[in-house]
Amino acid sequence: MPARAGAGQPIRATRGVPIGDAAAVRRTVAAAIHVCRGLMFPDEAPPGAGSDRQRLRQHPRFRQAMVVTAQSGLELYQRQRLMSLVAKDNGRFIVTLLALAMHHGVGGEGGLEPRRLGALAAQTGLCSAMRARALVWLLTWGGYLAPAGEGRLQPTIRLMAMHRERLGRQLAALALVAPEALPAASRVGEDLVVAGFCRAQAQRFLAGARFSAAAPELAGPIGRNGGLLVLLSLWLAAIGEMPPLSAAAMARRCRVWYPEVVATLRMAESAGLLRRERRAIRLLPSLEDALERFFAELFRHNAEAAVEAVAWADAQMAARGLSAMVQAQSVSR
Repeated sequence: MPARAGAGQPIRATRGVPIGDAAAVRRTVAAAIHVCRGLMFPDEAPPGAGSDRQRLRQHPRFRQAMVVTAQSGLELYQRQRLMSLVAKDNGRFIVTLLALAMHHGVGGEGGLEPRRLGALAAQTGLCSAMRARALVWLLTWGGYLAPAGEGRLQPTIRLMAMHRERLGRQLAALALVAPEALPAASRVGEDLVVAGFCRAQAQRFLAGARFSAAAPELAGPIGRNGGLLVLLSLWLAAIGEMPPLSAAAMARRCRVWYPEVVATLRMAESAGLLRRERRAIRLLPSLEDALERFFAELFRHNAEAAVEAVAWADAQMAARGLSAMVQAQSVSR
């Protein structure tokens, strides 16, 4: 029976890359779940989804796009200390996403109401209503949401900046393999484009979409708190893109209990993704294959969302321009 790596023992990934030393890694690992963990795509992908994923995986810069997306996501997660206190990483992501999307009409015309946001978050299955409401309180306390009257809230500049930074990094990586994302990437400074992208993502979540459909063997491990972060940390270290990391360091970096890391590793081993050895963990080829499918689905979704975001933003601006023209004409009369 394979020995479990102790709390302070280094772990080694396949290809002989050490993963030990907690302090060295604190700057690069931890928010990719904000980017990837719960991002969506349906349990039954639409026609053509498989061929699109394969096309993306065959792109010569696909690996580079994977690495950039994972690293930037981990870094963003690391900085969001406030929100990591109350929800799993997927819960945090869906609540911050819905907060902006609801303000722009997703889920009905009632605007951003805390109780309704909790209900919608629970509908996705990624975050309970109670955790969602607690996170809304923290977001308000932290200056990400502000009262808008009649029991509603509204996004602040701070929330928009958080989403803008996330999307800017995602779209920059996506553009390496999907040129259709370039218009959105070049306009990420526009609030309407950011809002449009979040709308597109939220609508897919609410429709039951999940990226784990493309890599079902990942569903168990990434269902753990910080699970995807742990797997991405191991993978990045294995390909030489990250410093060494111990199991205890992963727990601290991902802000989860050490037993959560161990449980993730056990589930990944049961799924045939890695093998735990004495004071070492060997990543199997199946893990990289699963991550490639996962990222291909992420990129496919984001490319579609990017196109939708630009179209929605342009429609909103056209409508506002028409409204302003009508108002100007009525005043002149």
